[in-house]
Amino acid sequence: FVTPPVPAVSAPPTAIIKRFTGCILGAFRDALPDRVPADAAGELLTLAFGGSHGGRRFVVGELLAGGSGASAARDGVDVIETDATNCMNLPVEALEMEAPIRIHRTELRRGSGGDGAFRGGLGLRREYEILDGEVSFTHRGERHAFPASGARGGAAGARAGSGIRRAGGGEEEIDSKLVTTLRRGDRVLVETAGGGGYGDPAARPATARAEDAAIRGLADSWVEDLGVNPGESAGQAMLHAYWHLIRDGRGIARWRVVGCGGLILENRGVQLRAIV
Repeated sequence: FVTPPVPAVSAPPTAIIKRFTGCILGAFRDALPDRVPADAAGELLTLAFGGSHGGRRFVVGELLAGGSGASAARDGVDVIETDATNCMNLPVEALEMEAPIRIHRTELRRGSGGDGAFRGGLGLRREYEILDGEVSFTHRGERHAFPASGARGGAAGARAGSGIRRAGGGEEEIDSKLVTTLRRGDRVLVETAGGGGYGDPAARPATARAEDAAIRGLADSWVEDLGVNPGESAGQAMLHAYWHLIRDGRGIARWRVVGCGGLILENRGVQLRAIV
């Protein structure tokens, strides 16, 4: 597998490196249970869109991460590069200026982290729509068949999954690797994998469970107080809450950037987190 004979292929190398890293760490897990975390998502989803628009050619690429595995000391990190990669995410505005594509949502994939005393990191959900012409589309993913394993009784993370909804109404599941043509009105939905959980889920503190609920949705006090719609995406909810606080003159007690494009706002002891 490492040195495939001709004419076998081994692309994409990033996926291979990540899976090898996971295997090596997994081999040490029983010997070093307090030092080796649960499996990470182990994927760097690579997307490419290419075509012609407005008299010029375009090619844009996306590199999307999943969640890291939980450890004996802390939860996994949501949507973060692990092991051999460290790439920045492409801002929505940059992609939409370069190609006839609209991104309808970018959000944390709720519930994708494996359960446990420490929760696995969440994956990402992103949806694209082709606005004009024909677009050549390449999808190179991982973790569509086998999820990130939990450790010491922790649950596995959610598997990755992607699909295409054609403008004419048909739906196609993407089986990890694909090259196809997209046309006006077609939509692509991608969901990256979550990291594995660590430890017995029954041992997770009630305070951590409450924080999980706030991260995956919205804390009840924010919904009541700010009028945020629980059906909004994480990014929309963050902006909604932010402007509510500013408008009412209450302000933000604290804010900080976390992870890759993550943000935490805090007011009256309640935190709201999202990718923005």
